Amino acid sequence: KTHYCPQLWVIRPEQPDGPRFAVMGWVGEKNHMHEMSLALEILSICERELNRLPETRVTAVGVEAGAFSGVDADSLQFCLEVVMSGHFDGVRCEVARQPGEATCPTCDRVFKVMQAPFECPECGGRARGVLGGQGLQLSYLEVE
Repeated sequence: KTHYCPQLWVIRPEQPDGPRFAVMGWVGEKNHMHEMSLALEILSICERELNRLPETRVTAVGVEAGAFSGVDADSLQFCLEVVMSGHFDGVRCEVARQPGEATCPTCDRVFKVMQAPFECPECGGRARGVLGGQGLQLSYLEVE
């Protein structure tokens, strides 16, 4: 479990002397700045939805991040857990990576891809581009 501190530092309580992460810059093992702003926007969406549904609480949030969206799914997962746990007790956060699709120029087969090179599993041909996999969306919000 992690905590979001008012000084904009994220600290893991099980490692109080371990790595620290700054929300506003590169400190520690990873730069979470981009993903933190996305997590804060997702929190904002959740809060707007809760305003429409009085006397409910968020129990789970699901996000789909395209493999080519420029979003690090692990960092977004980390940031979502930090942000959501500061507002909703016991909320479960899930970030799923969604693949793109490529078309083989040799055999015209359409296949799923998560990273380059886009090699056809059928004939080994290499596609030059990818369709889809660039999006980021809130896929579900569970409330009770």
